Amino acid sequence: MEPTVSTRPSLDGIRNSATLRLLMIGLLSIVLLLPLAMVRGLLSERRQLRAVAAASIASGWAGRQTLTGPALVLRFACAGFDEKGRPRTWRRTTMVLPDRLDVRARATSELRRRGIHAVPVYQSEFEVAGEFTPKPLPDLVVDCPDATLLQADLALALSDPRGIERLDQVDWAGTALPWQSGTGLDGSWSSGVSARLPREQLASLITARARFSFELDLRGSDRLSMAPAAGTTNFELTGDWPSPSFDGAFLPRQREVGASGFHAAWTVSSLARPVPAVSTCEPPPALDGWSFGVTWFVAADGYLMVERSLKHGFLFVLLTFLVFYLFELGGEARLHPVQYGLVGGALCVFYLLLLSLCEQYGVGIAYSAAATASTIQITLYARAILGARKRALVLGAALVLLYAGLYALIGAEELALLIGSVLLFAALGALMWRTRAVDWSGQRLRPDAT
Repeated sequence: MEPTVSTRPSLDGIRNSATLRLLMIGLLSIVLLLPLAMVRGLLSERRQLRAVAAASIASGWAGRQTLTGPALVLRFACAGFDEKGRPRTWRRTTMVLPDRLDVRARATSELRRRGIHAVPVYQSEFEVAGEFTPKPLPDLVVDCPDATLLQADLALALSDPRGIERLDQVDWAGTALPWQSGTGLDGSWSSGVSARLPREQLASLITARARFSFELDLRGSDRLSMAPAAGTTNFELTGDWPSPSFDGAFLPRQREVGASGFHAAWTVSSLARPVPAVSTCEPPPALDGWSFGVTWFVAADGYLMVERSLKHGFLFVLLTFLVFYLFELGGEARLHPVQYGLVGGALCVFYLLLLSLCEQYGVGIAYSAAATASTIQITLYARAILGARKRALVLGAALVLLYAGLYALIGAEELALLIGSVLLFAALGALMWRTRAVDWSGQRLRPDAT
């Protein structure tokens, strides 16, 4: 009886197959996306906790501040007849924006903490001056030739009036006028303060130029901005925050940023906004959508750095596995999928260490500590499973290069694509060169390979 020959490939052939091992490495890299996604979910949760801490600080200090105005709010009484010819009187409200507004502000920053989270807040000092030019009555009240001006208020809208620390009386054409809470308006102008003009000065609003000025001390957090509520709005802002982010509808015409702070200046014309100087609609047109200013940007945001590093997590794990695979090609040791999985787990724990350490010590220290711990752990493990000290040291050096490249990626946002492309090109070239003698049909190296 002839012995039967099995057509099933041997276990040794499967274990030594370069193609199957590469497929195993790729599959395992995909599986490790699950723990990376869990770390990403934890990152989102920690960010929400920081947002809660920031909201808690803003509720006791003050939130984002947008200064709009001041503007003149004129209230008229119009006499006429209704549909049946009976005499009647109705009210009209007109808002007039100043022809010129000059604002100078200086902001002093500090960090307020809630637990482990630090939120930048500021105290600002404003010097505001402007002027109104007279306008004919038909331009102020439409379809009301017999209008009578009843009262006039100077309305100043603020995003969060709780931040007002000091507000001096407004100097209106040489007369000091006190402020009072509320504007009496709706919409985006409802939050703020107003000053009532004396009745004896109402007639002069239509015939004479009026200048005003006042000073304001305002607290806030995260952002400080100005709305273009004038024919020409000039806004100069000086602060001690080293990493400002100039944002909004208009960028500053000039700016200076240094380690000691910043200085920026804006000039915005009324032609650049779709809101007329005289408005009779209620509520008045909103101008906060056209605001411009500065956001207190945290340059070394640990959560942002961890998020950027997680975006390259799959590539980082895959490159590390390929380094182990290259050592397999040059030696007799064969790694089990479980051993690859343990190395991948160590790489995932690196991101968890990075996240937890960033909250306590900042990005630089956190990244150095997490990368060093991960490199030592994987290098010692490689020494045990590869059985060669020299190979383990070379692997450790490769990990140092990978971590350095990852740090360059997450630190250089604008050059991240370029750096990532170069690193990936170099890694692929090294893999192609090292596997040039591999017999992909199943043998490890061709017999004639040097």
